[in-house]
Amino acid sequence: MNSDEYLASVREQYENFPYPKRPPEDEKRTLFVTTTEHIGNISHYCFGGKRDLRDGARCLVAGGGTGDAALFLSEQLRNTNAEVVYVDLSRASMGIAHERAEVRGLTNITWLQRSLLELPDMDIGTFDYINCCGVLHHLDDPVKGLNALSSVLKEEGAMGIMVYAQYGRTAIYQMQELMRLINTGENNLQQCIDNTHLTIAELPEDNWYRRDEARWKGDLEELGDIEAYDLFLHSQDRAYTVPQVYNWLDECHLNLVSFTGFTGHKLKYIAGTYVRNKKLQSLIDKTPIDQQQSIAELISGNIKTP
Repeated sequence: MNSDEYLASVREQYENFPYPKRPPEDEKRTLFVTTTEHIGNISHYCFGGKRDLRDGARCLVAGGGTGDAALFLSEQLRNTNAEVVYVDLSRASMGIAHERAEVRGLTNITWLQRSLLELPDMDIGTFDYINCCGVLHHLDDPVKGLNALSSVLKEEGAMGIMVYAQYGRTAIYQMQELMRLINTGENNLQQCIDNTHLTIAELPEDNWYRRDEARWKGDLEELGDIEAYDLFLHSQDRAYTVPQVYNWLDECHLNLVSFTGFTGHKLKYIAGTYVRNKKLQSLIDKTPIDQQQSIAELISGNIKTP
């Protein structure tokens, strides 16, 4: 699949299935919190507590989908001179995000229907903070995508990025390959989803996904076909191990500040979370920090997103 085919395929998916499913009227009673975009966390981890985003910061949400990150940032920056810029290639997704913002009365978001790959040529200035959640692993060339983000990042700026983790999604990648085979020649998106539901119902108990199903069932029940398509049928989906994350960032001349997941997820990257034997722990402690994180990832085996 070349770059043009990729963009057309992904655009078709998100025009038909804006992700994630977010009814705008829900904004009257709830706020979706994306912990990576908590401005206190950003200030602490990215700027050593010295940068208050409420003081004139420019924030970019690249691949903003139906708006969770953009709205949470915007809500925290309400009534300040800070700015949020939303970019996404899907008109349907942006429409939902914009409607959600209107329900909340948010006016500090600039809306751009573009691909993040176009950022270097968009003349939109540079940013103190960039969010890119669940997007780069869907690109034909993630290095090109990350470099596009870097091109509009201030020298002292920071990014919050989410990409998929390889080992914890083993069952998903088996299912994706299975559905590619079953849906050969089928171009109707809804029929592909229907075939997926039929297939899952036939899986034996010792199938890898069936054994792992409980970890995915909640989102599938809540978000329905939109989640099913994104999980099992995405046209472009790759995952990373810890060493691959470091190599990817090195190639783009970026430094890893920290693995996130501020509600305890970070503990999964500490081998001591799992290892109680002092001799084994001392051996692990002698290795470089990235190797320790790789060891923890392999011991855990169930991390879905770095």
